[in-house]
Amino acid sequence: VQAITINTLVSNQKLFAKSNYLTGMCYLLFTGLFPSLNKFSPAIIITTLLIGILSLLCKLFNQPEVKKNLYNIGLIFGFCILLYFPAIYFLLPIMISLSYLRPFKIKEWVIFILGIITPIYFLLTYLYYFDIRISELFSSINFKLPAMKFNDLEWIAMAVIIFTVIIGFVFVQNNRRKLLVQSRKVWSMMIWFLIATIIQPFLSSDAAFLSVLPLFFPMAAIAAAAYYYPNRNWFSFISHWGMVILCLLTNYFFTQH
Repeated sequence: VQAITINTLVSNQKLFAKSNYLTGMCYLLFTGLFPSLNKFSPAIIITTLLIGILSLLCKLFNQPEVKKNLYNIGLIFGFCILLYFPAIYFLLPIMISLSYLRPFKIKEWVIFILGIITPIYFLLTYLYYFDIRISELFSSINFKLPAMKFNDLEWIAMAVIIFTVIIGFVFVQNNRRKLLVQSRKVWSMMIWFLIATIIQPFLSSDAAFLSVLPLFFPMAAIAAAAYYYPNRNWFSFISHWGMVILCLLTNYFFTQH
């Protein structure tokens, strides 16, 4: 579902000149390389919600009436905070996205803030009624290095992902001028979300590798450019089938141990 949603967003916003399925393919490959991600967790839920927020943000461009979408963005983000409190670090890229997608209007920002407050208000009511200390909610914020206990295959997989994303980023920067203004702004949003997802695991007491799952959807969109733009297919062939083989090997050894 996440792969289809992020791929649909990329196609609808015309981040590439022609529609393709490369973003969905990259997302499935990246997440498939790490069997430890195959666990149901709050990180999986908020990743889906963050993709939804990104989709709603894209709809704000050049729309006269956006109050409903702004409230929904705030509401969804409020639920993200309740499900996984370190998600609060995504507030900055969301606010930056709003600032350059829409001219500043105090009413719109108030509606957005009210959306965030709505689920938190009901939570505080619950805490007050049952006499639960609010300080217990903030125990998940702490500086700690993410616990990345990889085997040799997973380190190779991570190196391939980073290399592919770097190449994709170079192609995105070189071809952004050819895109529509809205498409260029969406690429900027992707980069801001990528920065937030890189920082977030270092500021969370939940330092498990699972906490970096939201990192993969902006990485997948950027890495797709590494497959879309090159005229020669040798890199695409080697990178794609190399990751497919690594997926099979890492998951095989994971099931055996």
